[in-house]
Amino acid sequence: MGHLRIMSEGCLGVLQSYELLYTSRPQPHWLAFVVAYGEFLLAAQAEDGSIAGEWGWSESRRPTVLGNFTNVSDHPIPFLLALANLTKDGRYHDAAVKAGQFSAELTKGSFLYRGGACDNPDVLDKEAGALALRAFVALHEATGDEQWLASALQAATFVETWTYAWCGTIACRPCVRMRARVKQP
Repeated sequence: MGHLRIMSEGCLGVLQSYELLYTSRPQPHWLAFVVAYGEFLLAAQAEDGSIAGEWGWSESRRPTVLGNFTNVSDHPIPFLLALANLTKDGRYHDAAVKAGQFSAELTKGSFLYRGGACDNPDVLDKEAGALALRAFVALHEATGDEQWLASALQAATFVETWTYAWCGTIACRPCVRMRARVKQP
């Protein structure tokens, strides 16, 4: 199996491909695949809304937790909302909201967005902030609830502080050297 981000983003891609081809060339096995992952997420979600971040297979071929870090519980939210929209199964929507509530509470005021870089789940990184931003915006779009905008704004503020303004208004040395080589009209 693997990291929650990798699994969720991969399955979202399969779901979007299924939707794209649905009218011209339906792929029922793709739908079965993403529904199976959705069912896995429902079973894996804890009562508080969290989902463990890394999974493997036990000897009995059952999913088993490899990494019990839950700071990545927002990563499957866009997938869950898309699956709810596709299947009209409200359980996926409810799981997304529950994961969002857990994630919003975890990061509220602390700005502790960690785990976006799959190779090191306990490091602050802009990827985790961007994934949280995407999740909270998706929740706002799906529910219309304004609470998600506050969480999205905090995540956006965090991501913005990590974004390097390449050749913008900052007089950085690489920008100055590049501008010197390029003839301005």
